[in-house]
Amino acid sequence: MHKTSFKIALIVLVTAICRLAGAQSAIPFKVDGRADDWKAVPKLFNKNNRASYAIMNDSDNLYLLLSTKDVHTASKIVMGGITFTLTGKGKEKQWPAFTFPAYERSEELRYLRFQGKPANTADSARCDSFARVINTRLDGWLKSIGLNHVLSAGDSLISVFNDLGIRAMARMDAHLNFNVEMCISLKYINTGGSNKLTYNIRLNGITAVSDRTELSASGRFLLFYRGNGQRLAMPMTPEFADMAYATDFNGEYMLIR
Repeated sequence: MHKTSFKIALIVLVTAICRLAGAQSAIPFKVDGRADDWKAVPKLFNKNNRASYAIMNDSDNLYLLLSTKDVHTASKIVMGGITFTLTGKGKEKQWPAFTFPAYERSEELRYLRFQGKPANTADSARCDSFARVINTRLDGWLKSIGLNHVLSAGDSLISVFNDLGIRAMARMDAHLNFNVEMCISLKYINTGGSNKLTYNIRLNGITAVSDRTELSASGRFLLFYRGNGQRLAMPMTPEFADMAYATDFNGEYMLIR
């Protein structure tokens, strides 16, 4: 096997600032991985990540929804998580960042496969059945949220079942949308007295959770290793290479008080 380490210049940064006007919820959102609560909230589409997203707040919390029909984007999220970083006008050198899903280093690499996915939503019974299979798998895998400069200066993992005012869930719905919802208490966000937040949403990719990456001897596969000895091989195609490395985008959001 070829042992030389390598990198692919595939990191995509969308530098255009997307501005979202604040939308305040009159009732508390239920963080359940469903987009039903978000129907009246304006959404933006990020073509590089093939996903739509929206942000809103109530008097206590900030909410994020990211939704995609693209199976490669969904698999990328499950493997490496989404990191949602928030900055205000304060003088902090490090701003709070929230990652979901997040994993212990001893856990296996998670690769969500979509064999048997219906081609469209015309057969509602089949779509419901497929979504239940995917969601059962997600329930067993997605158990932690990663924090950086939130509770302390370093990184930490917390359970999705916590009393800290930080919640997250991912589900596939009957319309074959893969949805990720996050809820963050406003007490963790220092805006420096301003209502304007700058956010960064990063889809981390599998390299964020693998300990070593190699190119196979044939050059046809990317090989990812964990310290527990697990190896995952992915075809060397643009779609799978995109799943390997981080892509991100920035924007501004105005809080509604």
